[in-house]
Amino acid sequence: MLTELCQGTKDAGYAGCTIHAVRSKIDSLRREARRERVGDRRHSQAFEKYQESLVAIFANEDQHEDISAIETSEGRNTPSKESIIQSGSRNAPIIVAGENDDHEDSEEIHTGTVMLASNYTLEVAEIRRRFELVRARYDLQQRGVPMETINRMLPLPEE
Repeated sequence: MLTELCQGTKDAGYAGCTIHAVRSKIDSLRREARRERVGDRRHSQAFEKYQESLVAIFANEDQHEDISAIETSEGRNTPSKESIIQSGSRNAPIIVAGENDDHEDSEEIHTGTVMLASNYTLEVAEIRRRFELVRARYDLQQRGVPMETINRMLPLPEE
């Protein structure tokens, strides 16, 4: 589809169109749509011109990605929410107290990964990349590949 788009753009007189340039522009507009949803109002002229439709398109795309991720995880042998979580395990709930120390107002957070600082936000693409990396490492481990080989082939990012 991108090839056809680039060819049509070239035929219209824009000779410098490449698939990489189109992907880069789409990613840029996607990031601006996400910033718009969180309240950031600084946008490029290209985004401002089609702001409403771009926000709607990328919101639908994000919902589609969320649904497909849920369907993918349901197809795997993942524990359900009703499964018993042992205290002291990495998946045990953590109680986060609010301004007052009343336990009724506290939130439960189920952790399966290291919690990040609140001022550090990851792009959706980076989160997806890390998820795919961990899933590939897990699949290799389940197939009996030694951890040394997995660490050499698919190293985890160091932060």
